[in-house]
Amino acid sequence: MSVKVSVIIPSLNSINYYDECIKSVINQSLKEIEIICVDA
Repeated sequence: MSVKVSVIIPSLNSINYYDECIKSVINQSLKEIEIICVDA
């Protein structure tokens, strides 16, 4: 059974940090990752 993890990255005018944050999530050992970025 595979586990799917959803990561929600909230931000308020902090687009400069998205790159580092997304790379960190991608480098995890999990295979099934959904990344949701919200700039509100």
